[in-house]
Amino acid sequence: MSNDMRKLMEAVTSVPLKEDYQDRVDAAVARIEKGGPLAQSELRFSILDAAQMLKVVELKFGKDSRQFKEFVTDVTKALKAKGLVKRKEAKSKAPYSVMAAGGYFDEKVPVTHKDIQALGYKMQSAAGDAFPDGDPNDMLSDYFKQKGWDTYDAFQKLVPVAAKEYLGTPDYSTYLANMWDDVYGDAKSDADHGNDYMYNMLGGDGAQNPWR
Repeated sequence: MSNDMRKLMEAVTSVPLKEDYQDRVDAAVARIEKGGPLAQSELRFSILDAAQMLKVVELKFGKDSRQFKEFVTDVTKALKAKGLVKRKEAKSKAPYSVMAAGGYFDEKVPVTHKDIQALGYKMQSAAGDAFPDGDPNDMLSDYFKQKGWDTYDAFQKLVPVAAKEYLGTPDYSTYLANMWDDVYGDAKSDADHGNDYMYNMLGGDGAQNPWR
């Protein structure tokens, strides 16, 4: 980062960037390092996540700003210097596979780590979109068909993996049950303060968590 750019950022943010910049880079690297080596495709997401958690000044200029891009570049260089960026992942074998939709039992579709990550995000968004009385599994079934995956096989093999790795629960039902409990708790609190619309929609005092 040039001295002129740092001076401009100091003027705008009133933060001593010149002295603290390397500390912010080091802090981001230390946070990312805890998760172990990264694939090249995971770098920007991981750096953005670390930057947001650490509230680095460069983000004040926007995720697509020159300042943040330079920050991403410097963090990437530091990660590579520590051997925390995997060289290749494309040539490695896909760790999972499912039966092809509408195919024979011996017809398999490879499923990569990126596929599992995308599935985790889809499971999360489906839960929110289906709430309060829809079924997110219906949305996942449509998603599996789009991917060319056999629905039953995907639910049995992939959904539990995505739940553990990206939702932090042992299975999808536990995630949905926890989400329902959280929303019901908030709705009950709102009802205690006079706003009982969501509380009544969920069943009021006699409500039962459909995922438990």
